[in-house]
Amino acid sequence: MNNPKRIFTILLGLIFIAIGIYYGMLEKIKIKNPKTVKGRITKIDITIKEETKKNNSKFATVEINVKGKTYISDKSIQVSMNKEVGDIVDIVYEKDRPSNMVLKNRKDITIMFILLGVFLIGYEIFIDS
Repeated sequence: MNNPKRIFTILLGLIFIAIGIYYGMLEKIKIKNPKTVKGRITKIDITIKEETKKNNSKFATVEINVKGKTYISDKSIQVSMNKEVGDIVDIVYEKDRPSNMVLKNRKDITIMFILLGVFLIGYEIFIDS
């Protein structure tokens, strides 16, 4: 266990698992008294040219309608690369401050990070020993 590469790989796996848990609990962490609604993407920003699909993200401004009043997201919300302006997304918002919102469905990214972490740790412990 004194091998620095082995320690680094296991720590990296634990970091990926922690990120996955964070994404899975994001709506519980950021939103008090959560409510769910459909939202419409009104603006998209891309971190790198859109041709680059790998390691790229789109950040959207989302608009929701709550009890006849329109709210726009306080912060940009990370969405998948296939989303476009006008697309409808599931949103979780804070009842007392509807402009505080996050994307509802984060199961895919949660599972991806956790599995990646488990794979790294498992590889280092069982295969690369």
